[in-house]
Amino acid sequence: MRLPPLPLSRLLVCALLAVLVLHALGWLALAPVTQLERWSEDARIRAAATGQLPADRVAIIAIDEASLASVGRWPWPRATLATLLDTLHGHYGVARSGLDIVLAETEHNPLQQRWDALCQRLPAADCTALASEWRDALAPDAAFAERARRLDVVAGYYFTPDAARSGVLPQPDWRGPPAQLAWFVSAQGYGSTHAALAGGLPNAGFLNPEIDDDGIVRRLPLLIRLDDTLYASLAARLASRDTISPVWLGDSGRLDGVRLDERRIATDAHGRIRIPFYGPPNTLPTYSAAAIIEKRLPSNTLKEKIVIIGATAPGLQDIRATPVSPLFPGVEAQAATLLGLLTDTLPQEPAWAPLFGALATLLLGALMVWRLPAAGFAASQAWAGGALALLLLAVGWAWFAQRLLLPLVAPLLAIALPYLWFVLAARWLEGRQRRQLMKLFGEYVPPELVARMQVDPEQFDMKAENRELTVLFADLRNFTAVAEALPPDALAELVNAYLTAMTEEIHAHQGTIDKYIGDAVMAFWGAPLPDTDHARHAVAAALAMQRRMALLNRDFAARGWPQLAMGIGLHCGEMRVGNMGSRFRRAYTVMGDAVNVAARLEAQTRNYDVPVLISSELAQAVTPGIRCLVIDTVQVKGRQQPVGLCLPLDPELPWLSAEEQLGWDELQHALASGSHNAALELLEVLESRAPERKIYRIYRQALQDKGHTAIGGTP
Repeated sequence: MRLPPLPLSRLLVCALLAVLVLHALGWLALAPVTQLERWSEDARIRAAATGQLPADRVAIIAIDEASLASVGRWPWPRATLATLLDTLHGHYGVARSGLDIVLAETEHNPLQQRWDALCQRLPAADCTALASEWRDALAPDAAFAERARRLDVVAGYYFTPDAARSGVLPQPDWRGPPAQLAWFVSAQGYGSTHAALAGGLPNAGFLNPEIDDDGIVRRLPLLIRLDDTLYASLAARLASRDTISPVWLGDSGRLDGVRLDERRIATDAHGRIRIPFYGPPNTLPTYSAAAIIEKRLPSNTLKEKIVIIGATAPGLQDIRATPVSPLFPGVEAQAATLLGLLTDTLPQEPAWAPLFGALATLLLGALMVWRLPAAGFAASQAWAGGALALLLLAVGWAWFAQRLLLPLVAPLLAIALPYLWFVLAARWLEGRQRRQLMKLFGEYVPPELVARMQVDPEQFDMKAENRELTVLFADLRNFTAVAEALPPDALAELVNAYLTAMTEEIHAHQGTIDKYIGDAVMAFWGAPLPDTDHARHAVAAALAMQRRMALLNRDFAARGWPQLAMGIGLHCGEMRVGNMGSRFRRAYTVMGDAVNVAARLEAQTRNYDVPVLISSELAQAVTPGIRCLVIDTVQVKGRQQPVGLCLPLDPELPWLSAEEQLGWDELQHALASGSHNAALELLEVLESRAPERKIYRIYRQALQDKGHTAIGGTP
């Protein structure tokens, strides 16, 4: 099925492509397309999350269910946390440790709460001695800060969108003009390390991930703005030993990335990076905090690694929804980000990605608009499939080989939407053509032929052409007398019954009704569908029509209606067929000399008083399947060449008896051999058997007329 160029369709599709291009450039927000793009990115992230790590440099110390069962419920005493840190740095030799927990409150234990009352009961010297012995328990925050100060520990804190602020923030990482700071994610408040602990944990990073509006965590900002300063994330702080600062794109004032010491980390325009999900939960090396405290692991397990301590127990509510899992520990997202920063394996959204999306959308969409309207079904599949394969190959290579996330949905829609539009338009056009075929041919062509035409309606455009066809004319004899004998309503009923029956027989033999001319029927074979056996089908239809007429007359007799007689003439030859007529009215019809001959043959059936006459050319075409008797050779009006007349015989409705047929053959043989007297004798025998035959009288008159030369011939 081909779709011809449709200006309106192309205009609509081009407008849609323009909208997609503007969206790809970021100049127009289309929420559904944005969500689809997220899903496509998530699918690529899941496909690449094979569990393979780029290096063994980061580990997670999990506050898991086993730790809670062994150590006790959360929050743990400061002494326990201090022991955990001492063991990690002293016994296991970790390079650095980070806290994916916020120590926002001071510790209050029962000894602190009852110490004053206890001292009042003891001598002053005993109270002083006990205070020195129990110093860590009486001042747990100070003791923890003192022990943590000797270790390379990065604390955690969080920012909030409201103005509430608690705890002590670390020193900011960068100060700058408000115009540049406007690029970054902004916060109004925070919850940070308690003042009693801040002296022991001067180095800290925020824990905030970026949560998209669908509730999925995909990004993490490296820097967040508070007031006129920038603060670094926990992962950035752990990956850096010195400087953390923004990198600007030339003099444009646009953000180009974040510098961690001597390395530039590419970010988006707001200082965010994609979290590198290397696999499902527990892909990164994870060890229970209880196992660390109890020193159950080999001492070299964590040597020179950076560890992050955080909660994985579901009850501690640090579980996030991510592209790889709806239940992903927040501490593992931090650890994966840290590993990505250390190994330079972060997913990238290059600055030129919108331009790629716009160009891919424009070029692929233009290709679809250019090729699809003129392509057939198979070609349209090939063009759309090739464009889709090219897009998927480019985007897939960029992701799996280079870790570049390129736009996919807008270019994909630029392929899919024009394809669907033109396919639907083609289906609509095909349906319209089918309806037109039904409207044009439904009353004139058998339903099975219409069904075949609907398979490929483009072949039947109604355009006039020359074809070899067979045409039929059928007319009632003495119809004027019949019309006078019946009232108008009965006459209309009779004619309708007659035309319906004749049409059914024509359709049953694959013929096409040309028109009804009063009580006459005109039909042809070989169009609109080609029919290599049109001659045989047409003659068989003529014989079937005469048999049907016999059945109709029985019914008419039972109703008291007059009996009908019908003559049928057929001829084959080249004729013009197609949609022809005036600018006011047109019809699918046939024209040509062959049509006129068939009409003349129908008229000759009255002269010879035979039911069907076919031309000698048509008789040759149907022999030997249908036996034909030569009747005569006549000169029809308006035609120089004489026409041979033949009578097709029907075994089911014999017009001549077997004896008459044999005698007729002998008569024709005598005429052909020039035996004039023998022919007269044979004719006398035939007349004696059927004196009512008009054709015998015609032949006798012709034989007695010495100048007559039209009798005789072979089919």
